[in-house]
Amino acid sequence: MDLFLEILKLATVGLISGFFAANMATRLHINKKWWELRVEAYKSLIEALADLNYYYGTRISAEVHGRELKKEEETELKKILDDNYYKVKKTVYSGGFLFSDAVHEALRDFMKFKNINHEFYVDYLIDNSSAVNDCLDKIVLLAKKDLSIKDNIWFKFLRIGI
Repeated sequence: MDLFLEILKLATVGLISGFFAANMATRLHINKKWWELRVEAYKSLIEALADLNYYYGTRISAEVHGRELKKEEETELKKILDDNYYKVKKTVYSGGFLFSDAVHEALRDFMKFKNINHEFYVDYLIDNSSAVNDCLDKIVLLAKKDLSIKDNIWFKFLRIGI
């Protein structure tokens, strides 16, 4: 009877520790995958905003210096604007899923700014360039905050091997 009780104790301890280890591994895996998905989304958004920044910078430079853009440059810039503006717009609509409320708000503010009418084209370019820069700066700061890894007591134990 004592042997049976010892085996039962060992089996119970094994089941509990196995369940705990499996649960912990599953949670770590899910958190890692979620974090990777968010990193990719932030990366894509930041790249789109940086490309829009390039678009407005190139347009401003051409306007200020009175330089006509070549047809190839014009086509490339139009594609940059269309593709990246669409990415940012799509992110605004799906942003509540992957991004924090602060990021979503910064993107909505940026999109509202695009609809302001300007008297001169160069004013439009400068204002939109400024809006892109402001939004990009906010997004980068918020990404650093949102993607920082918060220490959990269990993660500390796993890192030091206890």
